[in-house]
Amino acid sequence: MHFLTSLLGALTLLAPTALAQDDSSSTLSSSSIPSSTPSSTSTPTATSSETPSSSASLSDAASSHGAGRWGAVIARQLSTSARGGRTAFVPVDDEFPTRRVRQTEDETQQYLYQVSDQLLTAADLRNSTGSVIESLSTNANLGGRGQAVISQGQRGDSYDADSSIGLFSGLGNNVTIVEQDIPFNGGIIHIISGPFTPPSPLSDTLRASPRASNFSSHISSQVSSLGSTSSITLFVPTNDALSASLGSNVTVSESEATALADSHVISGSVAYSPRLVDGASFQTANGRDITVTVDESGEVVLNNDIRLVQSDIIIENGVVHLINKPLYTPDDGTVFTGAAESAFRSSRMMMMVGAFAAIVGGTAYF
Repeated sequence: MHFLTSLLGALTLLAPTALAQDDSSSTLSSSSIPSSTPSSTSTPTATSSETPSSSASLSDAASSHGAGRWGAVIARQLSTSARGGRTAFVPVDDEFPTRRVRQTEDETQQYLYQVSDQLLTAADLRNSTGSVIESLSTNANLGGRGQAVISQGQRGDSYDADSSIGLFSGLGNNVTIVEQDIPFNGGIIHIISGPFTPPSPLSDTLRASPRASNFSSHISSQVSSLGSTSSITLFVPTNDALSASLGSNVTVSESEATALADSHVISGSVAYSPRLVDGASFQTANGRDITVTVDESGEVVLNNDIRLVQSDIIIENGVVHLINKPLYTPDDGTVFTGAAESAFRSSRMMMMVGAFAAIVGGTAYF
């Protein structure tokens, strides 16, 4: 009996301790939750280095923002691309074209031109210099890189986080983002006001630009060669700029056309506007230097005097910028034939004829 009494007493003393140990093992305090475990209420922050979280497909996300028709065909094309896409620029459905029964290669490239494997938020596209957006389109002669679309940023001191974002493509056409940073399960979507314009060859682009017709005419013998060269930047003086410098009816010889073209082209480097930053320098095909400065208003200036009239006219093999003065003129070392020299020759001939007539008439003007 004494033994049983002692045993019951011992069990009574041990029971509270055992219960306490069981409670502590089944209950976790908030401090014991691993810090890497996300809270159910946490919201991911979109940055250029991480993909925003969403379970919606590209087509579903686009459809919920009025761009389902474009979203569906872009998503279908994207599914066959080995590179994949992280940023899709999806036009509103109002801009969807009437499609053919069979999709053409041009249409395929159009859809791929709307997608980039870069993750580009609205903040990235709006930054001070803008962004070069490399698309999935292979309709380009850019050394293996995809065709580009350009966002032009806000240079100078007038930054506005709510300003519209313009996107520039072929022929210098531009569209704007109407809704931004919409997540889908592979990245983000920007809804845009219309589709990008696929870049054309240089020759077609110059013909389509009325302000570039004089320069195009002067270098016509060089356009084919320039158009087949990979990765070029061509600075084109406007018609008014050339007329002011060379006269309105100037003619150009073959050697002069080569000199004129080579003095305005950068070969092997595509200087889209985001790359025209203060202090940048380039060299033309014939060795002339181009130095870039950016003034207080954010305007790009070349060689301290020449300004861009229109930038980022995207072509198949690079970019064209229209400028307000030639980078190269007859005063730089090459004599152009044409209006100015013809006038000089005509004047000189008249003087000789007059002198001859005076001599014949018995009067000498010496």
